Amino acid sequence: MLRGNLPANYSYAIEQMTIQKPRVFIGSSSEGLDVARAIQHQLADAAEVVLWNEGVFSLSHGYLETLVDTVKQFDYGIFVLRSDDTLVSRGAETGTTRGNVLFELGLFYGHVGRSRTFAVFDASAKPDVISDLHGVTFAAYRSADQGNLLTAVGPACFTIRQELQNWGQRKAARKVLVLCANPIDENRLRMDCEVRRITRALESARRSGEIVLEQEWAVQAHDLDRLLLLHHPEILHLSCSGTETGGFLFESSDGTTKAVSYDLFHALLRPLAKKLECVLFSCCETDGLAERVSADVPFTIGATGIISDAGATVFTSGFYTAIGNSSDYRTAYDNGVAKFNIDHSDEEPPKMFSNIA
Repeated sequence: MLRGNLPANYSYAIEQMTIQKPRVFIGSSSEGLDVARAIQHQLADAAEVVLWNEGVFSLSHGYLETLVDTVKQFDYGIFVLRSDDTLVSRGAETGTTRGNVLFELGLFYGHVGRSRTFAVFDASAKPDVISDLHGVTFAAYRSADQGNLLTAVGPACFTIRQELQNWGQRKAARKVLVLCANPIDENRLRMDCEVRRITRALESARRSGEIVLEQEWAVQAHDLDRLLLLHHPEILHLSCSGTETGGFLFESSDGTTKAVSYDLFHALLRPLAKKLECVLFSCCETDGLAERVSADVPFTIGATGIISDAGATVFTSGFYTAIGNSSDYRTAYDNGVAKFNIDHSDEEPPKMFSNIA
């Protein structure tokens, strides 16, 4: 073997070659292609940059269909805003950005998030944009001051390059499914507060497209299998009351109590086991069930005894705040327990089980 004769930095060089660059889509009008190409050149060493006219729109496919599929393939979007069209509003004429460019900008905002979508404009000929974008900071260049476009877009590309380094490649979205049930003949649970805290905690991750949050309320027992298989989540969060004999209280068709045993619920989870990463039982005395389910699911969390609404909400907030900031499940659990112990030290915190060493 020649390994002993390889230079010291050889393995590092190979490692760098195998690291994938983030994929960046650049949208512009036909008139703005020169600016788009200059941006592509400036970012070529930091990302795989694809212009809208480089095979993105295929034959025999609709424009909207292709766009929706295109967004899924990229980590970032950059859009060149120019005054290519004329807008007449209340008798006044202004230069405005072409409608399809604004549409694509909005599509990327919605799918990859604002942190991964950038707009670049010529400050010496600033276009008017739709009112919904007023107040949004764009990256500027001045073509009037620079005869060389590469030089002109340099500062804007430097700013974008910093964002590429900060955010990296987009992770595959994880789905969080929250199942809530509070039958009318049971004591009222403040699960609305708990879900609101989950939503806030995951806000950043949802904006960046890394987390998809789905909620199902007033869940009926006979509908459990359909909901679980429909959403097929990575993280399952269950919020409901339990029975004294070991089961969950879901709803019947008339909104009254319908009990589902722990064993039956566990059986309903098994078809999801290959995709499920974490199950959080936000219910009293579920540590035994969590331990059993951990044989099929990498991470499970259950309450060791009676847990108050406020305590469950605080733990949930800490757990999902960490998840929303890209923490692993053990770190997220530790953060939830730390937050729980600040105000609920008189209660036993939830317990985590894992089948991963």
